[in-house]
Amino acid sequence: MNNFLTVLPLFLLMLGVALISVGVFLFSIPVGFIVTGLLLALLAYMVTPKGDGQ
Repeated sequence: MNNFLTVLPLFLLMLGVALISVGVFLFSIPVGFIVTGLLLALLAYMVTPKGDGQ
């Protein structure tokens, strides 16, 4: 249960990215690809481990 709570924010973030992407795809397919790429780049930046200040 403790392991599930540590990955819950990541799953919620991925669910939010997926829902935003689907909504934009319903609006316009080319814009959906652009927004999906931007959201995946943002997700990769947020998930990658940061340095310890060295």
